[in-house]
Amino acid sequence: LKSERDEDVVSRALTDQVIMRGKGKATSVSTSISHGAVFHPPRDKRKEAREAKKNAPDTAGAGWFDLPAPKMTPDLKRDLRLIKLRGTFDPKRFYKSHETKLPKYFAIGTVMDGHADYYSRMTKKERKNSIAEEVMSNDAISHYRKRRFDAVNANAEYWSAKRKKSAPNFKAPRSRGARGKH
Repeated sequence: LKSERDEDVVSRALTDQVIMRGKGKATSVSTSISHGAVFHPPRDKRKEAREAKKNAPDTAGAGWFDLPAPKMTPDLKRDLRLIKLRGTFDPKRFYKSHETKLPKYFAIGTVMDGHADYYSRMTKKERKNSIAEEVMSNDAISHYRKRRFDAVNANAEYWSAKRKKSAPNFKAPRSRGARGKH
């Protein structure tokens, strides 16, 4: 337990003026327990700005209507990779090449059919949950993919056989340690 003398010293120190030193200036701030005033250090604008930026939601900015950065899941990564590789699905279409890394800010939505698209829309059976499922179920894409795969394999087999025919038959060199022991 504190003595009465210690309590008196503490209360006197709190009611007196407190002198703060900062950047070469001495400023005085009065604090008093009896009046309810509390000492507050001066605001650091840079520190407050850093804290506000840290607590702000991760968006692309006002120029992009605050487009959020979605959480990357394996399914989402797979769909983004498929979108980047869409040029390999159809040999007659050309798409510009994109950056190598995946985008940070994007949104995925659902295309809503209009009234005019009634006869050209996809049936419920054709609709899938992800882009990967749609690509795998598309017959034209799978046919082209199989044809292309077979062509690449046939080319590899041709050159492999040609390399084997033209390569000279060398005997394996003997090790040096076995030469002197015979």
